[in-house]
Amino acid sequence: MKKVVFIIVIFIVGILFSSRIPLQEKIVGDSSDGYLGQTLAGGRDTIVARVTQKSSQTESGSAVYIYTHNQDVGHYELVQKISPSESEGYDESFGHALAFDNDTLVVNSYGNGMTYIYERNQGGLEKWGEVTRFNNIQSDYYTLSTISISGDILAVGSYKERAVYIFDRNEGGDGAWGIEKRITAPLLCEESQFGLGVALSGDTLVVGDRRYADNAGSAYVFERNKGGVNNWGVSRTLEGPSAPGIYFGYTVAVDKNEIAVGLSGEQAYVFNRNEGGAEQWGRVAIVECSTGSDSLGTEPDLALENGRLLLAVREKACLFERHQGGKNNWGSYTGW
Repeated sequence: MKKVVFIIVIFIVGILFSSRIPLQEKIVGDSSDGYLGQTLAGGRDTIVARVTQKSSQTESGSAVYIYTHNQDVGHYELVQKISPSESEGYDESFGHALAFDNDTLVVNSYGNGMTYIYERNQGGLEKWGEVTRFNNIQSDYYTLSTISISGDILAVGSYKERAVYIFDRNEGGDGAWGIEKRITAPLLCEESQFGLGVALSGDTLVVGDRRYADNAGSAYVFERNKGGVNNWGVSRTLEGPSAPGIYFGYTVAVDKNEIAVGLSGEQAYVFNRNEGGAEQWGRVAIVECSTGSDSLGTEPDLALENGRLLLAVREKACLFERHQGGKNNWGSYTGW
């Protein structure tokens, strides 16, 4: 299973960031007793993968492997392994959530309640060194959720606390990460899980609450500087099916002027910033990745970049492209 996952990921990374499909490549971890690729992140030339160890308390538990594409030889090479220090002990949750943007990597661990930030070229050329870490702030749960980074802004969701923490790279001074804002849900119910899904793109933040209103779910758009300098104000509540048990907001993705929201099963809703008027975030499409079986209750995975949307359900992945079949229509990608 671990090999299959990586074949797909490298294939899709090329699709999202390029106009052509690159050569498929297989990456295999160097340890026979580990599971490679349970969590993944990456960019144009870098892929980051969590490796979980099968074995004992004497080992470090999970680790994060960083692969960089070597253009001279035409494939990805393992350049570094990151794991908790020996003093921190065995941590099987290290890397349970990953976020990557340009030269910054964020690694989340609920085992010791830490969020780690690493940067490229820290400690040497092409070395990934830790620049800071955050411990639990107000809650034992905020690191249990999702993370997303875009430029100098990091979002950490806390669905138990029903909040999202916004960190700025320079909030405490040049290169000193600090909390810029704590965002809470505009609407709540007893079962709300606001913050379980977060996605950032520039000054736009999308947050999902899949359990809102009898599990119908909800998703919200926040914009930086709305309501004041560095404030993150609600710009829009995205409209889903409004049916109990749909879990709209299961997963979310955003890229510039487009948002995708997944729900339980095989569908995702696509929204455009100016559909219906300026900053109205109207729905432009509903896409479906049919597996041929009952997928209700399945959590879909989403990736959105450069007018292409990847929707993965169970073992199947479907790719959609903007303007396929008409203006703003999201049809199946035909560039295979």
